[in-house]
Amino acid sequence: MGKTMAAMLAIARALSKVEEGVACEGTALEKHTVKTGGKAFLFLGAGDALLKLDASLAAATTLATKAPHRYRVGKGGWVKIVFGDDVSPPASIMKKWIAESHSLASAATKSKAKPKKKTAKR
Repeated sequence: MGKTMAAMLAIARALSKVEEGVACEGTALEKHTVKTGGKAFLFLGAGDALLKLDASLAAATTLATKAPHRYRVGKGGWVKIVFGDDVSPPASIMKKWIAESHSLASAATKSKAKPKKKTAKR
């Protein structure tokens, strides 16, 4: 595990209700996943990361324009960050973006929760 991946994983693990897993295990697409409430908010590969943004999407788009080999903005707010041990994204940005992605996944989980049945008062 590279330094950047380890640092991003440490940031994610510090957030609430985090679970870890593996997506696409045994394939070329295999990624370490970090979830909250069963929803993935961070995918980590050997040389890249994928997370979902909303409020920071404009900043990510600006970075993607300046460094398209490092940042890619995709559909639905998903942002891919390509890194290596020689070049890492700024820690302050990663901390903010990982927390934002976690928050979006948490909100999505809460909105899909089944409403409680109302009981008749007697």
